[in-house]
Amino acid sequence: MTHIFRSLFLGWLLLVLIPLGAFGFQKGDVVPDIEQESIDGEVFRLYDQKGEAFLLNLGATWCPGCRGQSIQIEGIYEFLEGKNIPVIEVFHQDTEEAVRESLKALNHQVKPLALLDEGQVRKRYNVFMIPRLIILNRDFQVVYDGGPLMGPEIIQRLEETGGDWGE
Repeated sequence: MTHIFRSLFLGWLLLVLIPLGAFGFQKGDVVPDIEQESIDGEVFRLYDQKGEAFLLNLGATWCPGCRGQSIQIEGIYEFLEGKNIPVIEVFHQDTEEAVRESLKALNHQVKPLALLDEGQVRKRYNVFMIPRLIILNRDFQVVYDGGPLMGPEIIQRLEETGGDWGE
């Protein structure tokens, strides 16, 4: 029975991991622009943010892994604040009420710009898994695109940009 379970798990793992390289952005790719209204009613356009690096956190309020990624981002608050690196949270398959309640419940120091995706980001960014973290440099080039990272790993990826976060 253990052999069957292991085989099924490995098969599932391959099905999940193979698409990661096929559909995600590669390091150095320039991501498509996002123009989306935030839950506060402000129009956000990614390309208007030129001059800064970004953490683009794609997730959902109902996803435990997404919540865990948000907690890791909170753990590096001082680093992000000191380097003026904004966090953009893009919520999929959620309601504005759920997003507001989730952000309030987490009571973070990191105040992300919260976007409620109605399909634009999902389509343009080929969102096939959550949580998904994308780290961009000041030229909207991908530094990292993949699953969740621990706080120190996020800092390491940001430092790989050579301080490209517009101090």
